[in-house]
Amino acid sequence: MNKAGILANEISFASVLRSCGGELELGLAWQVHGVIVKRGFCGNVILECLLVDVYGKCMVVSDVRRIFDEIENKNDVSWNVIVRRYLEAGDENEAIFI
Repeated sequence: MNKAGILANEISFASVLRSCGGELELGLAWQVHGVIVKRGFCGNVILECLLVDVYGKCMVVSDVRRIFDEIENKNDVSWNVIVRRYLEAGDENEAIFI
């Protein structure tokens, strides 16, 4: 896309992040996260939830919590994602008391 001069948008980033989570591609997720920040898409609750989801699936709990804490407009989806990822990581206490 970049070579063709087409800039990624929220939908493109969301699609790539879902793929990263499905394939547990942590390295690529970090790169995409950097591009999201660089392109000014911080504050997009959908992308932030997807980042929480990917980092959770890859068991990077410190990044899960950091990204979740940065979400300004937490919604039902963001709360569901972080609770689920804590439960899957075996941290039931954190899932309950977050």
